[in-house]
Amino acid sequence: MEELFILDIGNTNIRYGHMKNGILYDCADHPTGDIENLKIPENIPAAGASVVPEAEKKIEDKNIFWVNYKQDIGIDLSLVEADKLGADRIANLAGLAEMSKLPALIIDCGTAVSGELLSKDKVFLGGPIAPGRLLQRKNLHSYTALLPFIPLYQKNPETFGRTTKDAIMTGTDYGIIGAVKEFIRVAKQIVKNEDLEVYIGGGDSKILLENIKDVKPAPKDITLKGIAIIWERNAQKNLLV
Repeated sequence: MEELFILDIGNTNIRYGHMKNGILYDCADHPTGDIENLKIPENIPAAGASVVPEAEKKIEDKNIFWVNYKQDIGIDLSLVEADKLGADRIANLAGLAEMSKLPALIIDCGTAVSGELLSKDKVFLGGPIAPGRLLQRKNLHSYTALLPFIPLYQKNPETFGRTTKDAIMTGTDYGIIGAVKEFIRVAKQIVKNEDLEVYIGGGDSKILLENIKDVKPAPKDITLKGIAIIWERNAQKNLLV
């Protein structure tokens, strides 16, 4: 593979990096709201996934290959609403197919918690989308009269909700742990209890990895690698759509 600049535009941050000869390097994060100041190289190809159309528009003068469901991604999307599928989830599927034993489930924990379940035959079987911890806390504050906003902490609440702070931490932290455990249970039923590889990734993954058994950290920068895989499958076919 020739050198490639890759970017994954999320609601809060952009994850980006370079890939050459299959090696990903110089990865970093940049605020999505400041995308105009992200330095995108002019002398090498660029490929990206985005869930923020407004951010894409701000760099539409760049010649970027944007991942979408119409491309050859090596995954069967016939069971889902492919045209509604986020580009980051498509990239995760491409990365998962190349980097994991199948069947597999990957759960990405950021602003939203999203999951992708991939069969042993590379059929996308669907997956959940739920609000992440931070979004839950923001909504509790925004849509109630008295509940304060509680920032995220990488620790458990001190009590089982004896203070308002601990009550919100208990509800959102244990709530998201319980939700992900249930996602995994249902996923195992769908693949008929075959050995299921389960990966947890994203900026809010630490609390889940510490509290759920038999799960693994998602392969590092799997979304960026998935974007690169899709670019490589399509760059020679002139499918820059």
